[in-house]
Amino acid sequence: MFKSALVKYSALVTDVNLKGGMKGWEIARLVRQIDPTFPLVYVTGTSADARPEEGVPHSIVLEKPFMLTRLTAALLQLLKKGGFA
Repeated sequence: MFKSALVKYSALVTDVNLKGGMKGWEIARLVRQIDPTFPLVYVTGTSADARPEEGVPHSIVLEKPFMLTRLTAALLQLLKKGGFA
């Protein structure tokens, strides 16, 4: 969907452990190959420090459970940093 450019996305929020063939880490790396500055937020039920090497630079990891305001703040932080907000 991201590659097709039919829809313009502003950010990606992905769980680290997705069902199916790909993990959130992999999806984020693919998105960053297309747009190296694209804002990314990972969410995980495990410790955020467990696998920092998996993530892409300039992204944010949120540990579940979290308040919706924390997700909103993370997105705003990344969007402002990239000049999107």
